Amino acid sequence: FRHISEFFELKAADTVMIYTSTSTIFGVLAMNIVIHGGAHAIIPNEFDLQKIIGLMSEKKCNKIVTTPSILKAIYSFSKQLKPDVMEHIELVCLIGEYIPENFTASFPLLKNARFNSQYGSSETGAIANANLLNTDEYELVDGAESKVVDGELYVKTGALFTEYYNSPELTDKVFEDGWYKT
Repeated sequence: FRHISEFFELKAADTVMIYTSTSTIFGVLAMNIVIHGGAHAIIPNEFDLQKIIGLMSEKKCNKIVTTPSILKAIYSFSKQLKPDVMEHIELVCLIGEYIPENFTASFPLLKNARFNSQYGSSETGAIANANLLNTDEYELVDGAESKVVDGELYVKTGALFTEYYNSPELTDKVFEDGWYKT
């Protein structure tokens, strides 16, 4: 909860468009963090880009939490329909997909925006963050530990899950001495 809240750089005056699966741990936490922080959340109930851009404009959205693919789609439509929507965005938080090098250069209308990316999984929670305008390298979040064993990333985090439901064999396969094998 704390790591995602810091990732959003949340202020009560923010209006955050969240387009990530609300059935995942990250999606549930994202909604709760925005509401708990006293900010406004825009959570579209369907993938209708015209409606999403209309909501972002109407509600004066200043932050977006989504995947790189969804950002590309929203940006492309907005550029044609309402370019000013993108010019008001201060922060883009990206999760859930690989982000290619120089990704931020594809979004000239987001010239005032910072781009943050977070790496993690449902099993581990947040592992690392990156400010994509400054670097393509990720830094571990406070409290996360990592090591590489035979080319595989092992991690420990404060949000590390304990077991797969009704699957002790799979649980044993992914843990080694308390380390989660990604």
